[in-house]
Amino acid sequence: MTAPASAPALRIFAGTTEGRLLCEWASGAGIPARAYAATEYGGELLGELPGIEVHAGRLDEADMERELSGARIVVDATHPFATLASGNIRAASLAVGARCLRLARPVEALPKGVVSVASIACAARFLSENPGRALLTTGSKELAPYTRVADFAERFFVRVLPLPGAITKCIDAGFSPSHVIGMQGPFTRELNEAMLR
Repeated sequence: MTAPASAPALRIFAGTTEGRLLCEWASGAGIPARAYAATEYGGELLGELPGIEVHAGRLDEADMERELSGARIVVDATHPFATLASGNIRAASLAVGARCLRLARPVEALPKGVVSVASIACAARFLSENPGRALLTTGSKELAPYTRVADFAERFFVRVLPLPGAITKCIDAGFSPSHVIGMQGPFTRELNEAMLR
C-alpha cells in the first residue's frame, strides 16, 4: 500500500516543540504537509492547522516507507533521545528517495558546574556514584537504568508527560506517586528552577 497521490511532498515527524512550530510555520506559509506524532496526545498537541494532515501513532520502518511514498522532503523533529525513530526515518526516507533533514534544538553552552554525560546509562552511573536527589526528565521509557541506583525511589523525582501510560510506567518501575510529576512542556527556566528547589 502506498500513500495517496495527493499526499503532500513535505512530511514532518513532529515529536518536539520545534516540530510543532515548524508545522505552524508551514500552515501559515500555505505549505501543505503531513505531520506525524508518536501518540494520540502528540497529535492533539499539533492541533488543527490549515493544510497540515496529522497522523497519530507509532510507525515502524516498513510503515514509514509506505507513509513517505511521494515525499520529497522529510523533516525529523523527533525528541533527541528517539534514536530508533530517527534511524527509521532516515532509512525510510532513503528508501523512497526523499531528502531527510534533522531539526534539532540549538546546542547551548553548559553553565558552570553542569556535568555532561554521553548516555542515560552514564547518567545513572554518575548518580550511583554521587549522593543527593535528582530530577529525571528523560521520559518514562528510559527509567530502567535509574532503578538500579541504590535508594532510587527516595532520591529521584521523575517528570514525564501527563499520560496514564507514562505515569503507570513510573509506578511500575518503583517510583512512588509523590515522586512522579506529570507535566507537558515546554518549561521555563523559572519553573525548572522551582522544581529543582
